[in-house]
Amino acid sequence: MKPISILGAVAACLVLSTFSYAAQGSQSLPPGFISPEGNGASSFPFNTTSDHKWQWHYDSGAFAATGPILITQVYVRSKSASVNINFDFPSLELVMASSPTDYQVTGHDPVFDNNLNPDATVVRAMAPWGGNNVPPLTWISLEMDQPFLYDPSLGNDFVLQLRKL
Repeated sequence: MKPISILGAVAACLVLSTFSYAAQGSQSLPPGFISPEGNGASSFPFNTTSDHKWQWHYDSGAFAATGPILITQVYVRSKSASVNINFDFPSLELVMASSPTDYQVTGHDPVFDNNLNPDATVVRAMAPWGGNNVPPLTWISLEMDQPFLYDPSLGNDFVLQLRKL
């Protein structure tokens, strides 16, 4: 397994391709991070060979959509200083869920399962993920198997959980 330099913590910039009942488009989380270049401040979960699970918790108010959206793809960005990179992870899983916890009020529960509502869905089953000669500043798809329906108007935060083995 080769580590990859991906934009500082996927949480620092992740792009969701979405379809809402009003429009189709993309949004970065946090909002406004589509064009800033990446950095190496935190490259977890990618620049380590150990097995682990990460969660990124986003406030429902961070979404541009005011009604239900169907998340159809998630992208991370290669670090700007990287030259063409190669990466190969034997297993990567992605789960999406609305959250019963409001991280701005109560914080993110350190027991990860407590941050997931019953709508938690494995949107990318555990499978290899890799790329060869990926150019700098490239948006790299996490290759979802199925979409996830999320409604920010319900007030539940959004959680993206990534597990690497």
